Amino acid sequence: MDALKVLVVPSRITEIDGFPALPNMQREILAITTGHESTVLNEPVRWIDMLRAVTGDKEYDVYHYGGHLTDAGLVLGSEIISVSHVIMMIQTGKPRLVVMNSCSGEVAAERIASQCSCDVIYAITSLDNDIAITFAVTFYAQLRKSNSFKEAFDVASTGESVFRYLDGKYSAIERGDSIASDVAEIKKALFDPYGGHGFMQRLARLETIAEEYLPVWRVIAATYSGTKTISNQTFTVIMALLVVLSAALLFFAFYGANGGGR
Repeated sequence: MDALKVLVVPSRITEIDGFPALPNMQREILAITTGHESTVLNEPVRWIDMLRAVTGDKEYDVYHYGGHLTDAGLVLGSEIISVSHVIMMIQTGKPRLVVMNSCSGEVAAERIASQCSCDVIYAITSLDNDIAITFAVTFYAQLRKSNSFKEAFDVASTGESVFRYLDGKYSAIERGDSIASDVAEIKKALFDPYGGHGFMQRLARLETIAEEYLPVWRVIAATYSGTKTISNQTFTVIMALLVVLSAALLFFAFYGANGGGR
């Protein structure tokens, strides 16, 4: 494979009790940056730093997280970012692969794969720091020699490996052409039984509106919660205006085309 664009989110030291420091992670980071075009977020990483990275101009093939993981989410320098927030970022940035080089990531990986279109690499048990680093070094070196992520993973995880590879075909968003065709047929049977196209055009318009504006509202809400540079009253007014705009767009989508006919 050609050199990949990798977003690296390291979390070696945290202020949160119960999570020891992870030494020697620089070896892991060096293995990624040596052969690939990488962006390494500065520690201590905040969730707003991750958000800015995934909503910026640069697109990434791989998101790599190295650090502690709990049922609550990723353990950063002074906060835990929930899996729901991670999923939102992945849906926004659309990487091809997410690597969670951390302990017991099965639950989080299954949630990500069920709601995003990327493949996921994770560990099924507690993970020794040296094993995590060795896997990352081998995997990213092998990527340059392999034809696919899975091929590189198979080489890096030989033996009694605790790592697993979850294929993105289980995604609830992009499961493949066959299921997409099935969904299209179901929509047609339910909403367009007589072969008319008016309702289906409006339904497509609604889906387009959602795709265009939902990420914007997410970023506005996330930026506000992270920076708090405006008052609560101002934020409420902004969100109210967005609701009014949404209502107007939805009204036009249903009644603005084809004179309200089928």
